[in-house]
Amino acid sequence: FWDAVVTCFFLDTAHNIVEYIEIISKILKSGGVWINLGPLLYHFADSYSPDDEMSIELSLEDVKKVAFHYGFELEMEKIIETTYTTNPRSMMQVRTVKVSNISLAASEKDIKEFFSFSGNIQYIELWSEFERSQIAYVTFKESQGADIAMLLSILGAPFQFFMDAGSNYS
Repeated sequence: FWDAVVTCFFLDTAHNIVEYIEIISKILKSGGVWINLGPLLYHFADSYSPDDEMSIELSLEDVKKVAFHYGFELEMEKIIETTYTTNPRSMMQVRTVKVSNISLAASEKDIKEFFSFSGNIQYIELWSEFERSQIAYVTFKESQGADIAMLLSILGAPFQFFMDAGSNYS
């Protein structure tokens, strides 16, 4: 058994994050400490096929609930900016957001109007996704626009949609 376990940019590599937390709880001594640093950027969201193991991707709040279930107590919670998302020379400078499940009634103008508060839009690609919805890739001139768009999406829009970070398009 261990006095402490430190996980750094590790939890989101799990297909089953619940299993990871359970194992960490089992290898700690009574009164042991688990220190975790890292995002929940899950690596398996788009890689599922019938032969693959299903990925369990929990929100931060749900991760905390699972940890509490296994006897962990939250002593300190802190957000730390890391260089891989803030370094201008980093490869993780996402400027494009993928917007899916957009109503067919929504136009490129509607999408541009909604996201214009996030930053300067370089361009928008709008495609039919299924018979009843569209998909859009909104590319900003700066990565900060994509970050703000992700936050703004929480506030709602005049059309129903789901959004995530897309690939960068040039």
